[in-house]
Amino acid sequence: MSDLTQQIAEFLEQLIEHRHLPVSLWPQDAGSHEQYGLRCVDGSIVLGADLEVLEASAVQANLSATVADWLQQLDVYRALGSTNAYLMDRAQQGSVDGWICLADLQIQGRGRRGRRWMSPFAQNLAMSLGITVGASPATLGGLSLAVGLAAVDCLDSMGVRNVQLKWPNDLLLAGGKLGGILLELVSAAKVQVVIGIGLNLELSEVVRGEVDQVVADLSSHGYRVSRNVLAGKLASSIVDYVRQFERGGFAPMREAYEAHHAFQGRPCRIVSGHDEVIGVVVGVSETGALILETGTGRRSFVSGDVSLREAN
Repeated sequence: MSDLTQQIAEFLEQLIEHRHLPVSLWPQDAGSHEQYGLRCVDGSIVLGADLEVLEASAVQANLSATVADWLQQLDVYRALGSTNAYLMDRAQQGSVDGWICLADLQIQGRGRRGRRWMSPFAQNLAMSLGITVGASPATLGGLSLAVGLAAVDCLDSMGVRNVQLKWPNDLLLAGGKLGGILLELVSAAKVQVVIGIGLNLELSEVVRGEVDQVVADLSSHGYRVSRNVLAGKLASSIVDYVRQFERGGFAPMREAYEAHHAFQGRPCRIVSGHDEVIGVVVGVSETGALILETGTGRRSFVSGDVSLREAN
């Protein structure tokens, strides 16, 4: 953890204790407190009465019995650079199987293709899991799609309806990006991966202005969920889907994925660098590749460094 991140974490601990602190105490090198989702009133940074911070015991209380047995370590930080980077760093020292990391504020969150992932304080869920997957590395293309289904299933169980998926790593709500998934391979020998997921619960206008795409959050659509409950249930759902993936691969999940895919049957573009392919999304393959019907026939695309966009 960098010195600046540590300073921010210490400030947040004091803020949680006192509920308001003079804005002058905010670390000078951290930039504007507003970009982290913190609100200033009459010269003080204040916390809303309904703001919920993450607590390890509350998260653990909402894990399924199976995942509670699987869990080896649960870390909760007030501020962290990136939950994925944290576990990837720990993986250099040994196995991270059974490890969950959460942060109330993620300062250097990463999305797919190196994009920045905004994660304002206590208004988002930023979580990473380390898990050993009993499958071939060659089949992992479908794993991020399985994790997307796990998130949809979890949110639906908590009353959040109509969440859709965008191949290969995004969750959408009413057309805006609600969340994203980032998988990183730790070891091909044991097929150990770090699964990162971020979900927007509530975004201020300042934070929305920092994002270069249409975003969505649960609060704006009338959904109020406990972050601790969501963290425990989502971790449980992800591990459950990973175990299903181990047993049968992505193929048994293919139909469910297509039913939730926002671009199913729609004209889209696949963009890779300066190259572009236009066609209609037919579906996904048994290994998680996107199938596009083009003017020259059907083509399949693996996630890699390509981007799916709606055709203009």
